[in-house]
Amino acid sequence: MKFLDNRPEIRIYYLVNEGFRRWYEFMQEIFKLAKISKKIKSVDRNGLSGGIQRPKFSALKNTKARALGIVLPTWQEGLIKYIDFLNLN
Repeated sequence: MKFLDNRPEIRIYYLVNEGFRRWYEFMQEIFKLAKISKKIKSVDRNGLSGGIQRPKFSALKNTKARALGIVLPTWQEGLIKYIDFLNLN
């Protein structure tokens, strides 16, 4: 089902793939799929980035889209398709 087929209320919708990972785990998956054999080091910034305090957890959910019956693929599925698109594997 396509999002616009539901004629959703006019507003801004932020749509993301389902699920979440820390940036470190996300990069590990990218390197695995792209067959890059480099070591990645996890950095704990304790919520700080560039002098700006950031929330420790800020993953988005597709709450409004899901209420319309829209379920997006997982982040892993989206990443696989993107890596395939870039021809990195």
